[in-house]
Amino acid sequence: MPPYVEMEAICPAGRRYVVARKYKDSSPILPDTLFLFDAEQGRVVGYFEDTPQEEMSWYRFAFSPDGTRLAGCRWNSNYCVNVRIWDTATGKKSADF
Repeated sequence: MPPYVEMEAICPAGRRYVVARKYKDSSPILPDTLFLFDAEQGRVVGYFEDTPQEEMSWYRFAFSPDGTRLAGCRWNSNYCVNVRIWDTATGKKSADF
C-alpha cells in the first residue's frame, strides 16, 4: 500500500517543516516516517526517530518557539495518547509521555 501524508507542521522561522508519512497497513516492516524538509530547497534534510505503536496514528505536531524541538502527539481509537519530543538538530527522541 503506498504511503500518504498524515500531518505536517512549519517551524516558527518558516525555514523548515515536518511531514509524517503514514502507511495504511502500518507494520514494523513499513513504519511511519517523520521527515524534516528545508522549505527553500524543497528537500529532506533530516529524519526523526519513530517507534511504531500498534494502531496509533500521529495527530498533531508543533515546533518549539526557537525551532530546536519538535513535539508530536499520537492517539488510537481508545483515545490513548502518546506525546514525544525530538531534538530537531539530531532527530533523536528526547522525551516520551
